Amino acid sequence: MPKDSSGYRATLNALRDYFKQIELPVRSVQYDSWWYYKGPHSGIMLWEPVRLPASLRTVQLSMYRGSNPAHRLLANGVGQEPSTLGGDAVDGPPSSWYKFGLPTVTHSRFYEPANDYVTGKAPDLPPNASRWTWINASTATVSSSAEFFEHIFGRAQQGMGMVTYEQDFLTKSYESIPALQSELGLAKAWLSAMSHGAQATNVTLQYCMALPRHILQSASFPRVTHAR
Repeated sequence: MPKDSSGYRATLNALRDYFKQIELPVRSVQYDSWWYYKGPHSGIMLWEPVRLPASLRTVQLSMYRGSNPAHRLLANGVGQEPSTLGGDAVDGPPSSWYKFGLPTVTHSRFYEPANDYVTGKAPDLPPNASRWTWINASTATVSSSAEFFEHIFGRAQQGMGMVTYEQDFLTKSYESIPALQSELGLAKAWLSAMSHGAQATNVTLQYCMALPRHILQSASFPRVTHAR
């Protein structure tokens, strides 16, 4: 969090300008897990930038939407939902999101079972969103619908200049969702949907925290270019 509470947008802009000033040839930037909404199981509630208050003094753990008060945004010492706060008002269309002026790699993880896409609360959902399929467990879910990935990839491209989607917590996702381990073809369906979404939107994929089986499966996905 910026020490002067200027917000992420102003801080990223200042950093971009500094790189130009010292002639540092930065070709891309990577946003890790700080920028999107999370829930009570540390999964994603909404894969869009968190709205930050100008008066923000403390962030505990991260910007969570969960019911646990320890997981919520603290402004002036009082927990509030991000949608009620001012400052970096990035909730809304991608045109209002963080823009660094460089291609970005954007981090992702598993989703909360009751995430905003499942409940229909996510902004600008297409008419077919209710038909997106999810592979569920008590603490995590992943989507096996290419249309879901096309939707979130397209918004991140427009809003943040995303060129690469980093799918982190692959091991956590696989081990937290029993159906991925027990039902033939489900794990492949999840990764295939991600790959098809990347193909449709012309982005590349980076795997992270992968098991050997993920790396082996990625050989059939041209959009998976690297892992860490």
